[in-house]
Parts: sequence; structure tokens; C-alpha cells
Amino acid sequence: MESLRSDVVYLDNACTTLKPQDVIDAVVEYYKRPACHGRSAHALAREVNERVEEARERVARFVNAKHIIWTKNATEALNLVINGFPFRNKKVVTTILEHHAVLLPLLRRKDLEVKIIEPTLEAWEGVIDSSVDLAVTFAVNNTTGQKQNIKEIYKLCEDNGVKLCVDGAQAVPHLKTDYPYHYLCFSAHKMCGPTGIGALALSELDLEPLVLGGGTVKEVAIDRYTLLPHEAKYEAGIQHYAGIFGFAAACKFLEQVGMEQIAEKERSLRMLIDRALSEYITYGKGEVATAIFNLPNAPCHEVALMLDKKGIAVRSGYFCAQPGVMWLGAKEGTVRVSAYFYNNEEDIKVLGDALEEIALLY
Repeated sequence: MESLRSDVVYLDNACTTLKPQDVIDAVVEYYKRPACHGRSAHALAREVNERVEEARERVARFVNAKHIIWTKNATEALNLVINGFPFRNKKVVTTILEHHAVLLPLLRRKDLEVKIIEPTLEAWEGVIDSSVDLAVTFAVNNTTGQKQNIKEIYKLCEDNGVKLCVDGAQAVPHLKTDYPYHYLCFSAHKMCGPTGIGALALSELDLEPLVLGGGTVKEVAIDRYTLLPHEAKYEAGIQHYAGIFGFAAACKFLEQVGMEQIAEKERSLRMLIDRALSEYITYGKGEVATAIFNLPNAPCHEVALMLDKKGIAVRSGYFCAQPGVMWLGAKEGTVRVSAYFYNNEEDIKVLGDALEEIALLY
């Protein structure tokens, strides 16, 4: 982490985070003693079996989950929920600020009625009733850093027999997961873990699997099959075991840092970011250290490239949330700055000083 940060002021954490040595070591260690989970009976395989289930338990504890299903990322987890959910009325509610990983699977389902609302509790109160099957929304937004009151949204859903799927990709890394949910989707790489591994946390194994294949079945005949009764029925084929072990190591690392301490540090960083951006065009209000902005008359991609030349890593564009960013008023996209607990006041000062210099060019 430190070697990269000495060369770059890294402020693109909403995209992916830096990795501590413990996570890197956990990934490498698997490749020194590789084997498959849930298949062979030899000693190496038994070791991997045990470690995979230990990792499942650790990740489950981190988000207060009853069940954990391994996925490639939060996107796959969201697709699994949307495509595997047992719909009755075929009605879903979501918000305009959702990531494409929510909007695109819903738009693809031509059999569903999708109600899109503004991300306010008042809007949720106006649409959640017994005609709705599923609500899908973020806990923390990936553009503005806005939090939603998931506890209240969950209560609305419970009172009306609606299931709540939470996109936790930007929440699980930054805040303690102390809210209820029916489904929670998140990615390891946004919380100091490896890429290519994510999880779906859920209270019941009530979804249809997205993919079938090896490791998902109890028995198979030429005209029938019986799925396993536990999490493995959703985990077809060989899994990303190195990623799973790195995922567990990332959870342990964040627990040692302390989620309350991370949240407090981000509140401080957000105030510094808001101050650094106060002279520019900003969009929305948020609580975690993620914010989007534009310099007047400056194309967002040009600003990001000029910051890169100054050794500052940010992201520009729509952040896989084009309808939401445009709804906020940024028709041509924005620049996003996203800090994490290992960033500091000096990083934000460097950003602010660089923006002052760039703004003089427009």
C-alpha cells in the first residue's frame, strides 16, 4: 500500500482499493498449495475445503449474514438476485441513482414492472406496498457518497411482504454493516481484497441458481437432477480460491483497523474534500469520502488527465451510473474523487492545490 502511495496520491478508491500485504500473502499462499474445494479427498483438497468454509464464516460474520455465496463481484451477485428471485407480482422498485449493475439486469427483464424513484425515504414510503415483490437499492451511492436509511427501507419492506436487495459495494468497505437486509451484494476489491471475488449475503437460500454445473448437485440422472441444499448449489465450477482466501484476509484486516474508526476517518476526509471542492460545481450530498464535481468550462476527462500528470489518481465519466449522474445535472459526466481510511489531509491538500492550478486554464 505504501509503495504505491509514495508515487501516487490515490483517490480512486470507489473503483478499487489498495491491498495490504496480508491480503497479498493469502492469495499467493493458495498457489503454493493449490487444490479444488468440494471434490477430491486427498490432504491438499481437505485443507482447501476447510479454509474455504472458514473464509465463508469470516465474511459472513463481517456482514452479519446467515449465508454467503461466492460470486465474481457485486455485479454477479445482483444479477443472481434479479434473475433468480421467485417473483409473484413481477414488480420491482429501485432508484434513479443506481449503478448499471442494478439498472441493466432490471431493464433486460421485459417481464418485470420496474418503478424508478428518487433516493429519499419519502419516495420509498410512497411506493412500497404489497404489490411489490422486490426492492433493489444502494446503501451508499457510488457517485455522491450518499447514504440511505436502509433500516427504515427494510422495515417498510417487511411490513408489506417485500424483499430488500441491498447493493453494498460502496457501503460494506466504509461502514459497519449493522442494518438488516434480505440480500446484500458486495465486492472484495473495494475493501482491500483481491479482484474477481465478491459475495451475496442472504437470509434464505430462496433464489434459483444463475449457473449450473460441477459442484452444484447432489445427484444427476439422464432425465433429472437434485441440487445441493446449501450454498454450493450457487457455486458452479471451480471457484476463485485464492480470491476467497484474500477476501477473508481483507475482512480480518478491516476488523483490526476497526469499522467505526474507518467511518470516523472518512467523515473527516469528506469535510476536507467538500472544502477543497467548494469553489467548483458539485453534485449531490454525501457522508462517505466520495464526491463528484466539475470545473466550470472544463471537460471532466481533461481534468482527470491533468490531475494524473500531477500524480493524482481520480476517475472521470459517469461511473457506470449514467442515468443517475445525468439526473444530478452532469450531462457530460463529472470527475470523482474517492478517499479511503489510508488517505490523509495532505492527499486532499495536494488535490486542492492541483485543482486551483488547473482551474486557471479555463
